[in-house]
Amino acid sequence: MRFWNRTLEISLILCIATLANNSCAEEQELFIQQWGLASADRVDDYDPESGHLLTRHQASAVLWDVKTGLALRQYPFNTRNFSARFLQDGRLLLKSSEMVRLLNQQSGDVIRDIDLVKYKYSNYSNILLINDGQPVFVASCGPETIRVWNLETGETLSEFPTEGEISAAKISPDQQFLLAGSGNIGILWNLKTGKIQQRFCSPNRIHTVEFNDDGSKFLTIGSGEFWYTPRVIVWETASVLPLLSIPRTALYASFVNDDILLNYPQGNVELWSLDRHEKAPPKDEWPTYQSSADNRWWVTRNHWRLHVDSKQKTISLHGPLPDSPTIEIPTQTSLFAAANHLPLAFSPSGRWLLTGKSGWGDPGQPSAIWDLKQGELKYHLKNIDYGCFHPTEDKVLLKENELRIMDLTSGKVLQSLQRKKGDSYFEGAFTSAQFSKDGQHVLISTGDWYDGNGGGILIWNLQTGKIERDYARSSKAVIYAGWSSDESKIVAALTTGNDGRAGIDEIRVIDAKTGESLQTRMFPDPGIGVGGVDPLGNLISATVYKWIRNKLTTNGSTRQDTTSLLAIDNLEQSRADLSGQHLFWNVSGSIAGYLPNRGKLSFFDLEKNETLYSRATSFRESPRLLFHPGQLLIAGSPGNPRQSVGTVSDSVGFEQTLTGDLEAELFLFYGSDDWLIKTKSGFVNGSPGGLHRATSRVPGTLQVSNRADFTDSITRPKAVGKTLTQSLSNDLNLKAELQRLPQQDIPSLAPTPKTKPQKYGDPTKRLKEIAEKLKAAGAKIKQAQFSGITYVHLEGHPVTDDLIKNLRWAGKIDRLYLAETGITDRQLDGIGILKDVKRMSLWGNPITDAGLSELTAMWSLEVLDIHDTKITAAGLNQLRLLPGLKTLIIPASINVNDLAPLKTQRPDLELLLR
Repeated sequence: MRFWNRTLEISLILCIATLANNSCAEEQELFIQQWGLASADRVDDYDPESGHLLTRHQASAVLWDVKTGLALRQYPFNTRNFSARFLQDGRLLLKSSEMVRLLNQQSGDVIRDIDLVKYKYSNYSNILLINDGQPVFVASCGPETIRVWNLETGETLSEFPTEGEISAAKISPDQQFLLAGSGNIGILWNLKTGKIQQRFCSPNRIHTVEFNDDGSKFLTIGSGEFWYTPRVIVWETASVLPLLSIPRTALYASFVNDDILLNYPQGNVELWSLDRHEKAPPKDEWPTYQSSADNRWWVTRNHWRLHVDSKQKTISLHGPLPDSPTIEIPTQTSLFAAANHLPLAFSPSGRWLLTGKSGWGDPGQPSAIWDLKQGELKYHLKNIDYGCFHPTEDKVLLKENELRIMDLTSGKVLQSLQRKKGDSYFEGAFTSAQFSKDGQHVLISTGDWYDGNGGGILIWNLQTGKIERDYARSSKAVIYAGWSSDESKIVAALTTGNDGRAGIDEIRVIDAKTGESLQTRMFPDPGIGVGGVDPLGNLISATVYKWIRNKLTTNGSTRQDTTSLLAIDNLEQSRADLSGQHLFWNVSGSIAGYLPNRGKLSFFDLEKNETLYSRATSFRESPRLLFHPGQLLIAGSPGNPRQSVGTVSDSVGFEQTLTGDLEAELFLFYGSDDWLIKTKSGFVNGSPGGLHRATSRVPGTLQVSNRADFTDSITRPKAVGKTLTQSLSNDLNLKAELQRLPQQDIPSLAPTPKTKPQKYGDPTKRLKEIAEKLKAAGAKIKQAQFSGITYVHLEGHPVTDDLIKNLRWAGKIDRLYLAETGITDRQLDGIGILKDVKRMSLWGNPITDAGLSELTAMWSLEVLDIHDTKITAAGLNQLRLLPGLKTLIIPASINVNDLAPLKTQRPDLELLLR
């Protein structure tokens, strides 16, 4: 009895332990580390307190833990062109040109979206934090309005009139002013009155503005004479006078106490004091810097620097200051992203799958042969963009720059075909290849589709290893060639090439013995695409497109694709046209799948000439889709599920044919031979490095870890293989199964045309109107074909506020004569923002030092005549930072000795007293 009780006790303990383990397992979910910092599009923000880094990867923001090198969460967005940042209280903010999104950092739930399109929004600025951390967003809406939102409530706080699009904005520390950049014009608004406090001119387009801690100064950053010569300029807020121009190639800058922190492209930083003045070097001596994909420096919005060295395989995070500490980030999962690879071919039984790059991909793209039965990668390859399996499934044909036949058991190359000088097919490339039914021959098409140097068709005899037929030569490139059902005919797709598009304009049927052309069908608009011949060898698909002009002309046109099925015998249309593209066949050729629009997959019955069933899909439109021979799975390239944004593939996915569930994903990784297979059931298989990316996460949290015990518990090669080889049983029929399914209401994910932001009116018409206004006011003007009005002489004629305002849009005025026009200090505000003026006269006007301060940023000014005015030496000293100033004509009453600050800064300046 005692023995029985002891046994029962042990059993209960084991049962409780099992339940506890199962409970713990249920608290964990599989989270694949498919991103890499070396593959990021940009690095946006870093939170030193939490150690979280925010990066952009295509159409998603990704949150990282720098201590572990693990990705914590992905936040899909509506575009690839966006930026992201951390906010207080565990929130994130994503912003694009169409939307601002506030979301919960931990759960990823959206808190608020602000649709900017309805405001005729044209650009986006910085995110501002004021008072108690309340986030405020500023954007220019249309050509004449700046709008400020409270992101917590979505409420519009205020609107100000402006000119041009806002490229950067900041609120002063005392919340009194809003500083914004609009092109090369800076604008300072009074937040209480909504009126412009001051305008100023920058020598470059302003892309960043920053205040110092007390708001007494601000800086602007923008590109200089060239993209690699950015300028940092420090200004005094009260007077908007330039205090310092820093002649360094700095991409980012901020205030640190009384110094300026400069971030250079090479990754180093420097503190620059406000009293350090240096003359800019000549244009040809500016340092240039070309970024390298192998050695990249990223700078976050708060000036932390991320360094990724892909060759040394290291990642480090550096603090903002020169003596800041460095954090080394583990690279086991965080260095390289999953690679772009596409499904290329299944073997006849469905055991083997070839994946590789698209024909337009860069060299170095990973490719692979997968043993689906064993649930593992068999061979890791490079740069394969086409291939097919031998009918006996013991060999595979691979196309790169050459054709080679590889043994699937040993991995050895059995035969290869290279293009050699002297061969008739030396020019161009191998564009397609396929085995004959008996496996003894290979049908090959060749052509130089890029330069249009012609092409042809070859038959390679595998028994002799030689080209048996070299015929059907053409002045056009042959992009594809396929056999008819009895292999007596060859159907070929041809292109004139020479435009880099490989747009097909002809399909031709050729006698396989003689090479004689039997049928030809021409297409009037080059640019159609063709699919492969169907499994029965009777049909070929041809996709044409046309542009449909939208009702609103501002919406442009929408591309409409239509796919036709053509009979190989006569190239006549054999079935109904199908909307969309990417036709692919089941193993018997009785059903074709196609994508009528984004996010929708349809199945077409070739016998009844009708669509059987449609469902939602996560597969993208651009790469090919393939039926697994077992018919229960479809291989393709998943995008972000149900998102209306196309993303570059980072996996090959298997969708369940009937339900659309994503059953499995196959990952390859750049920079290594690592691979990983993940299934819907949560089981994985992979290489050691690939399995390291199979991490566990507590659902709804940011708790992610890569514990070995979790990985071991879910690594099940047999379960993976079973998932990848699902097949319809012999007593089931795919057509019957599709017909049993209830029809779905599938929302279209096709992009909806949006009204384009309203720009300023027709520039030619506007320029003509301005010229007429100037002439009516008595001005003499000169115009250039591409520069607009370049010369304006108004001396002796009164000017109005409206006339001065129009000078900004008149063109590149480099000669401006306004003597004795009655212009006032207030009106000089509109003159000081003209960035191209080199010679200007203002003599004989009632202007003072206050008005002269408006001209302190006319960086192109070389000669200025201001005699016979009320300007003093104190006012002239304000011009000391103008880099191009050569001659000043000033009142004779001025004591030259009082111009010491000006002469010290500009010793070569010529002063003429009159």
